[in-house]
Amino acid sequence: MSDLTDAIDAVLDGVTGDVPRVPGVAAAVTDRDGTIYAGARGVRNTGTGDAFEPDTVCAIFSTTKAIAGTACLQLVEDGRLDLDAPASEYVPRLADVQVIDGFGDDGTPRLRPPKSEITTRHLLTHTAGFTYDFFNETYTRLANEQDQPWVVDASWKSIETPLLFDPGEEWEYGTNIDWAGMVVEGITGQRLGEVMQDRILGPLGMNDTAFTMTPSMQARQATIHAREDNDGSLIPLDGVTLPQEPELHMGGHGLYGTAVDYVKFIRMWLNDGRSDDGEQILRPDTVEMASRNHLPTGMHIKMLPGVGATTTAASILPVSKPRLSNDAEFFPGMPKTWALTFMINEEDAPTGRPAGALAWAGLANCYYWIDRQNGIGGYWATQIFPFADPTSVGGFLAMETATYEHAGSRVCRSSRARRNERESPSPGRHCSSRRCRSDRESGSRHITSLTLLLLEVTSGGGGSRPCPGWVELARPQHSRDRRQPPFGFGTSAERYGGPEPLDVSLPVADVGRSTCVRASESDGNDGDEVVQTGEVVRVARAQRQFG
Repeated sequence: MSDLTDAIDAVLDGVTGDVPRVPGVAAAVTDRDGTIYAGARGVRNTGTGDAFEPDTVCAIFSTTKAIAGTACLQLVEDGRLDLDAPASEYVPRLADVQVIDGFGDDGTPRLRPPKSEITTRHLLTHTAGFTYDFFNETYTRLANEQDQPWVVDASWKSIETPLLFDPGEEWEYGTNIDWAGMVVEGITGQRLGEVMQDRILGPLGMNDTAFTMTPSMQARQATIHAREDNDGSLIPLDGVTLPQEPELHMGGHGLYGTAVDYVKFIRMWLNDGRSDDGEQILRPDTVEMASRNHLPTGMHIKMLPGVGATTTAASILPVSKPRLSNDAEFFPGMPKTWALTFMINEEDAPTGRPAGALAWAGLANCYYWIDRQNGIGGYWATQIFPFADPTSVGGFLAMETATYEHAGSRVCRSSRARRNERESPSPGRHCSSRRCRSDRESGSRHITSLTLLLLEVTSGGGGSRPCPGWVELARPQHSRDRRQPPFGFGTSAERYGGPEPLDVSLPVADVGRSTCVRASESDGNDGDEVVQTGEVVRVARAQRQFG
C-alpha cells in the first residue's frame, strides 16, 4: 500500500505546507480488515509547535452524531425504543417544545404548539424542526435578543429551543441528535457517555473517545484555530474546550476523539455491525436498514448557510468576520438524503465515492465517509473554525480521491471476496470503482472532460473568495507546446453558477493533484463572474475522464 501512503502523505504535506494552510491534520483510512493508512502532519498549536500525530485528540463535534445514533439503534434492537412513538414518552421535556412563527413588533417570539408530536425518527433524520444558531438567522436572533444559550453550553436550556416548522415537514440540521441522546438516557437511566462506553466505544477499542477527556487525552489535545479571512492566517483559540463536566452529554457534538479511533467505528459499519473481535455491536439487518434513506419521498438535505456569529460565539473568535461556519454543502447540485444517522450521496461522487455511501462532518472541520459497497472509509481531523474551511474540505476530498485511485483494485477484490460470489456476475459485469474503470480504460488516453474541485479564487491584490465547488469542464483544446501542454476546458454558465461560460487552462502534469489554474483572457469576463480574467483558481483535485 506504499502508493496509497505516498499519495495521502502528499495531500497532508500540501494542506500543512501551502497557503492558506491548516495548522495540523490527522487522517486514517480503513477497509474491512483493518486500518490501511494512518498519518499526520503539522502542529497541534501554532503557538507551541507541538506535533500533530495520528492519535492527537480533537473535538470531533458532529461526527459524534453517528455514535449516538448507533446507541439509539441498539435500543431499537432491544425492543426498548419505538422510533415512531412520541419521543416525549422517553424525554418528557419534549412535550413542552413549541413552533416559532416569527417575532412580534416588540421582538418577542411568536410561539404555537406543534401540529404533531416529535418522534425519535424525526430526531435521527433532522426533520423535527430544530436547528443551530450558526446556520439559521432565527436562532441567531434568539441568542442575541432572548439570551438563548449556545449549544456549546451543553445544558438543558441550550437545546430547549423552538421548532422552525411542524415535525416531519422539512429537513433542517440542528440539535436533534442531542435530544436523541436524551432519549437514550431516558430509556436506560444511564448517562449517554456510559451507554456509549459500555456498548460501543469499549467493545470497539475506542479508548481515546469520550465526553470527558482522560489526562492522557488532555496531554494530546489539539487547539482549535480560527481562520482570518483577510490573509488566511490561523489564530490559536487557547483555552477553548468543550465542557468537561457538562450538564448534558451532547449526542450531537460533545465527544473528543482521534482519527485512528474513529476508523474503528467506521470499520464496524463496513463489517455489518461487527467489531474487530467479532462482537456484534449492531445486527446486520439493522445496519442494512439504517444505511438506507429515511427521509420522506422527494425530501432532500440542503445547503447549510453560514451566518454571522452570535455575540457569544464572536467573543471567542478574534477575527474580522466572526462565524462558526461558511456556507456548507457536499457535492453541490447532487441530490443527497439522510440515513440513521448519516448523509447519503444519491449519485456517484467525483472522488470515486459510489452512490449510496454514508458520510458526515464536524464543526471544527472533521470529515468522514463510509463506503459499504466497496468496503472502504476514512476520517480526516483538523481543528479550525469556520466549518467548511476550503483547505480542509479540499484536503479531505483529495484524501478520499487518492484512496480510490490507489486502493481501488484492493477494494474491488475485497468486496468481491466479501460477497463470496453471492451474486453470479453476468458477462461483462465489472466493479464500479473509479480505479477499476481506469484500469479497463488504460488503452484509451484521450481526455474528454475534466472535473475540478474549485476551492477559492485569488485576485492580484491577494484577496480571496470561495468558489462554488465541483465544476465539470469539457471541450479540451490541445496546446502545441509539448514541453508542458495545457488543456483548455470550458463549461456553461449553468454548470458553475456564473453569468458567462468559464474557461480555464490546466497543465497536463498537474491534472490529478492540487494545483492552480488561471482564467484565460479570452473569457470575455466583465467583472461579474465567479472567476474573472487573470484570477487564480485554487484546485484541490482534478478528475480525468477518458474516451
